[in-house]
Amino acid sequence: MEEDLWIKANKFEKDGRFEEALKLYLEECEKSRDPLVQAISLLSAARCAIRIEKMEYAMELFEKAGRRYEEYAKLNEDAAPALAKWAYGIASRCYQLAGDIKSALNTFKKMED
Repeated sequence: MEEDLWIKANKFEKDGRFEEALKLYLEECEKSRDPLVQAISLLSAARCAIRIEKMEYAMELFEKAGRRYEEYAKLNEDAAPALAKWAYGIASRCYQLAGDIKSALNTFKKMED
């Protein structure tokens, strides 16, 4: 994760500059190859979208974040099962926030396995 970009986005968010923060979080997501960094960036961008009252866009971002968390969970199922369960739990919550109840339930079930 490019620290300067992330720190700048976080500072913008704390300062109430949500539109600018959202753009930087999305830029961070695009630059990274790590699904966890992508997921966190998308989740942060969704939080900013809510603050600027772009609810449909926030729901899209939550859906994308859920997919990245789920991808991260799948990558860690064998090597780090506890980490995978955590990521499935976050994915389930992201899907729930996106209004995708079917995906939320499916990932929740994976978390319980």
